[in-house]
Amino acid sequence: MVERGEAFAAITPAMDPLFINLPAIPPEILGEQGGSFAWVLRLIPQRKSRPHEFRRLLNGVVQHLETMPKAERRRWVEPLSYIMAFVYHVREPSEWPSLQETIETSVRTDEHRQEIFEMREPLPTC
Repeated sequence: MVERGEAFAAITPAMDPLFINLPAIPPEILGEQGGSFAWVLRLIPQRKSRPHEFRRLLNGVVQHLETMPKAERRRWVEPLSYIMAFVYHVREPSEWPSLQETIETSVRTDEHRQEIFEMREPLPTC
């Protein structure tokens, strides 16, 4: 929404939002047809699941992201940054250290592990 939008109609981009009902899409379909970011989206409907279930899913998502081609390195960092922020905002503070560890141990290559350490900011303690 733009204040006095009619005055700027000629230069304001038009956007049609795309709404996706994530719980209605089976995870297999989401993963097969939605690309790498769709794997990240799998975390959203499970954000309130039990800690061990969420940790298992998180592990699988991070491992899948690691299969992205090396040429798409930047694209690997962006979803991982989103995952780290997502964990911080939707999971209990008591879970943060174990989930951070899950992310770090899910990464198999030294290059990716180094990127995690570089992007990681210390989480506040409770």
